[in-house]
Amino acid sequence: MAIEQGLCLDSGGMQGEGLVLETNSNFDGTPHEGEGWIESFQDAKDWTSSVVRYEVDNEGCWREGMMHGVGEGVHVFRVRARHLRFTLSQGSSKEKTRGCSAEAVTVSRSGRYFFRGSSLPERISDACVDDCLRSLRPKDRFVELFYESDPIWLHCFVMFTRDGGSTWKEQPGSPMRRVQPGLWFVRLSFRPMEIAFHDGRSLHNSTPSQKFCCIGVPGKYRVSNHRCRWIGPSDLDLHI
Repeated sequence: MAIEQGLCLDSGGMQGEGLVLETNSNFDGTPHEGEGWIESFQDAKDWTSSVVRYEVDNEGCWREGMMHGVGEGVHVFRVRARHLRFTLSQGSSKEKTRGCSAEAVTVSRSGRYFFRGSSLPERISDACVDDCLRSLRPKDRFVELFYESDPIWLHCFVMFTRDGGSTWKEQPGSPMRRVQPGLWFVRLSFRPMEIAFHDGRSLHNSTPSQKFCCIGVPGKYRVSNHRCRWIGPSDLDLHI
């Protein structure tokens, strides 16, 4: 089922919603894999603001943006990239520059980095992609799920935990709409959750020995073969 090529869902129970299921070519992975993102944290207790000039993936084009405060004296900059060159300055690119003689600092691997004084950035962990995605669209409020089941399923329900806790929604859960045989859709208000699917009878996509799919940020997701892939912002968030 080649649904990653751009499947327009506007028939059956989906009329008028104009949903499109397509992958985001700039991001290949799930919200819980850190590849393709760089987070740069700066210890800047004596700075009121931080400006970053940067080049991603050797494009040859330099951009300028602001870092954001995430705690007392700490600023962060997040970008989709596997290779990053950047300089930091206070107030504007013409003012005090942090780095080695104003030379650009190079980060050549995805991950979360911490930048102290004039030292080189230290890689401390993989990037937290949930935080990265939320920083791009902090006001999004919905989750749209597309689930690939066995084509023999006549019905499909999604079960989920409430607000990230351990209590699951009462069975049978929320019904999903059939888009075509083996492809189902539901839209939910966002909350951190674990999700599982069943056909209303005896068929389930998860067992106690398997991990449930986790949703950490709003957006559009595709779930198949026990893998949950973030595709992009939900269509409803894009149009409100």
